[in-house]
Amino acid sequence: MTTRLLLSVNITLRSPFLFRDASGGIFGVDMAALRNADGRPLIPADQLRGVLRHGLADIVAAAPEVFSQAELDQLFGKAAADSRDDATMAGANFAPERGAILCGDLIAEQTGATGNLSVRVAIEPETGAARTGALMFAELCAPPGQEVVFAGEIVVLVPAGREARTVTALDRALKLLVAIGAQKSVGYGEVTRAALREVSRRTLNLPAPPVSTTSTAKPGAVAYRMRFDRPFLVDATREADNLYVGAEVVPGAVVKGALARRLALAGENPETGSFAGLLAAMIVSHAFPENLAGQTAGHALPLSLVAEEAAHLLVADSLGLEADKGVLFKGETLRPGFYATDWKGWHNAVAQRVGWPPHLPPGRELRVHTAIDQSTGGAADGLLFATVARSHRFPDEVSGAATGSVRAWRLCLTPPAEADAARWAQLLAMLEGGLDGIGRTGASATFERLLPEDARLPPARPVIGHASRYAVVLTTPAVMTPPNPGLTATDAYRQYWSAVLPGAMLLDHVASQRLAGGYQAQRRRMFGAAYVPFVLTEPGSVFLLDNVTGEQLDALMQTGLPVAALDGAVPDWRNCPFTPENGFGAFTAHYLADALAFDEVVHV
Repeated sequence: MTTRLLLSVNITLRSPFLFRDASGGIFGVDMAALRNADGRPLIPADQLRGVLRHGLADIVAAAPEVFSQAELDQLFGKAAADSRDDATMAGANFAPERGAILCGDLIAEQTGATGNLSVRVAIEPETGAARTGALMFAELCAPPGQEVVFAGEIVVLVPAGREARTVTALDRALKLLVAIGAQKSVGYGEVTRAALREVSRRTLNLPAPPVSTTSTAKPGAVAYRMRFDRPFLVDATREADNLYVGAEVVPGAVVKGALARRLALAGENPETGSFAGLLAAMIVSHAFPENLAGQTAGHALPLSLVAEEAAHLLVADSLGLEADKGVLFKGETLRPGFYATDWKGWHNAVAQRVGWPPHLPPGRELRVHTAIDQSTGGAADGLLFATVARSHRFPDEVSGAATGSVRAWRLCLTPPAEADAARWAQLLAMLEGGLDGIGRTGASATFERLLPEDARLPPARPVIGHASRYAVVLTTPAVMTPPNPGLTATDAYRQYWSAVLPGAMLLDHVASQRLAGGYQAQRRRMFGAAYVPFVLTEPGSVFLLDNVTGEQLDALMQTGLPVAALDGAVPDWRNCPFTPENGFGAFTAHYLADALAFDEVVHV
């Protein structure tokens, strides 16, 4: 059994101190202070986590009877193998050993005067004058000598019976802290007081089964609004070798993984226990952000759309053209249509033309992280990286900063047909109790159950003027082709659809693909010992199908598109992260069912 401890942390610093904003300084300042969306200085969560770990490591080395190495590893976890390291490509352990301490930022309670600067300069030893290019201005959040209190909270998940021991060890580690932040070697970041206090504790039991009733109703899909307590970083893409940018859409696998961990904390083995079959077979959809009007938004536009900006924006659709033909907009002169990859900021206007809900993308929060060598106190070589998390709040209408209301992400959980009603109710009750440790920032999420009709998918509707023709648009990525099919894209997709919907004819498609390898393909190996990346067909990809029925597509929408037949084992969560049960392969089938306000075009 596991206990969830909520602890408050207060650290008092004497100015000068510096936690640098990696996104850049202000005019005339080389190093600006890191602040939250409200403009208040902060101690970043990673720094707090790092100093707690180093303090506990010192305690382990000096007094292992107070806190052991095994307890330290359980609290902070262990890193998985590096998928970029050729030496670990074969036989490495890519399964994560997750930590049990979830730190939040510590926010300054007051800052005193503003506009203070600290000047640093290097002196040439031979001349005694300032070295060229070595003058630096650093922003101070308070005048030198003034004390500033930083406060926040951390969540600690500890085995039952070890609560007091863990809190005591963390408090002692915090009291070992004498300085924090940048420029400590010249006296910055002096810690004058540090305190840790238990706020609450809760045993993470398995929820009790519901009281039995005479109802024999089968469990059905349930929709939720999910809200985060801080910026979150999930499904990150590597934009550069050391820059990771988080997605704004939360994959179903993220929520299912957090739910599996919650089961484990309650004493249930999520892989072999009594909930294992239900957890594996249930479908957790991707969570899409809601807009200010409460509409689900952020879906990719159909990739078959073309646009051009003349006197006004021109929009049309290219689906169903004859082979090798393109789209030209009519006017005084014929103008070529451009696909989405070449649009110059037209996405919102195009979305409005085709009736897509208005979308306000979540803001971004840049943080720079580095591992500290405990023996030297300096940055560890080669372990500097940056992350871009997504804001959990709407932007303020006046300032544009992420200080508006907490926004929601909408998702749906669908049980398998044979699901036990009592176990399904227990699993939902566990979800509704909240989930911790989501993504790189360790965010906590709350879930608000919606009405039953919110879980219903829009029914399939044929293309206007055609009884058996449908335009299928992917809303999440899908594995629709093997890595090396030996076919053209058209033939590979035609083969896939004929296998999924026997008798279906693929008339046309506009699709985009990407390779998903690295850590995901290392940990989930579909092809045995060989390292082979997955080919994902991207959201917005459109397939024009004929000789299908709305009933067929409605049934397929409930389960999502199956993973394509690959050369390895039967696809499941153990060997493929992109299964329909994890929210992949979702689609809609009502595009082009209504007459849209497209501009007049010619096909050439």
